[in-house]
Amino acid sequence: MFGSRMPMARANRDRRDVNKKFLSYRFKGELMKSKRLKEEAYDANAKWNGIVGDLVSGAAHMSFAALSVSSARSEVIDFSVPYFFSGVSFLASPQQKSEIPLLAFLLPFSFQLWLAILISHSRKYSGRVCILHLLSQKVGAPKSSAAEYYVQKANRLLWEHMSKYALKDTAEGVDMLRNGSLDILIADTPILDYYRATDHGCKLQKFGDTINEDTYAIGMAKGFPLKDSISAVIAKYSSNGYMDILQEKWYGGLPCFKLAQEIAQPRPLGLSAVAGVFILLGMGIVIGLVTLLVEHLFFKYVLPILRDKPKESMWRSRNIMFFSQKLYRFINCVELVSPHHAARELVHTIRQGQITSLFQKSIKRKEHEQRRRRKSKAQFFEMIQEIRRQQQQEENQTHLESVTEVDSEYNLSPDEKKSKFSPNILKR
Repeated sequence: MFGSRMPMARANRDRRDVNKKFLSYRFKGELMKSKRLKEEAYDANAKWNGIVGDLVSGAAHMSFAALSVSSARSEVIDFSVPYFFSGVSFLASPQQKSEIPLLAFLLPFSFQLWLAILISHSRKYSGRVCILHLLSQKVGAPKSSAAEYYVQKANRLLWEHMSKYALKDTAEGVDMLRNGSLDILIADTPILDYYRATDHGCKLQKFGDTINEDTYAIGMAKGFPLKDSISAVIAKYSSNGYMDILQEKWYGGLPCFKLAQEIAQPRPLGLSAVAGVFILLGMGIVIGLVTLLVEHLFFKYVLPILRDKPKESMWRSRNIMFFSQKLYRFINCVELVSPHHAARELVHTIRQGQITSLFQKSIKRKEHEQRRRRKSKAQFFEMIQEIRRQQQQEENQTHLESVTEVDSEYNLSPDEKKSKFSPNILKR
């Protein structure tokens, strides 16, 4: 029994050559529409249909198709050794853009997301916008396929969202991608690779890495006697390079694969590709200069008028702090620094060659404040020491004068003492 989901359906001649070259058995082949397990196949009480159902019921002995190996299938049928590696991938049909727009650097984010970033707040409004945008995408997978079964197990919410866009098979999903009724198709990687490689115009693109990597193998009924022989032949195909020859035959010469390799090559960007960055930068400089001019005019003409307002006015109240704390400080400060002071400071800094200090004003201000505080403390302690020293000198001088007076009285003669303390002197 042969499946019809891959180029294998058109490779009967290759299979006949393989049988003649490697096998000594005759098989009766029957081409059938390949179906997958039902949505309830993981349930022990569910019944299998399609290829697996035919193998379980005995209607077929082997299945040569794009049949993925899974734990649920391995419980009811046998598999040979893998002959091809597979997985789950995502296919889309994005709009083709021939020229790079002027604002190409803004393309990584949508306009809504850029707007959300500009007005974002603590509640992560931008994240909610992204989630809502992703939920609006139309995502589908072939019904009862291994890809749908994987999504059902991995993410139940995504699977419920995909159930709105259930597909009969991969071909229907590719048609919906082309006409725009589907945004993303989830299916087996080899099948999607073949569809996008043979797409007219090469508009289909696979994005992201392959997830849920698995393998393709030949399905057989339980206890099939040729299981080991077939596995040995497949191992021989892999070892002598015959499987690589088949893969190169069916995938190597496809036009869209070659085009994808050419597109993937890095190309130099011209001036037109990055002109939007310089235009936006120039607009920012112009807006900054206009803002600086407005602030200068406001500081020179409007601010003195506001400073003359009475304290009870609205402009000098604390409510103005909710609008601008800087404006409140300028209006209510005791001394207003002239704008020419900042200009002179800037010119002095440039003349000294200290260009880096222009970008370290806060650090320089902190260092200057710390030095000023240390200097103030040192001056305070020096003043205390000076006062103590003066007091000590005064005490020493008073004590020295008293000692000198006592010594001088002790050295006087008796006549001098009498004359010193004579009645005439006392009367005076």
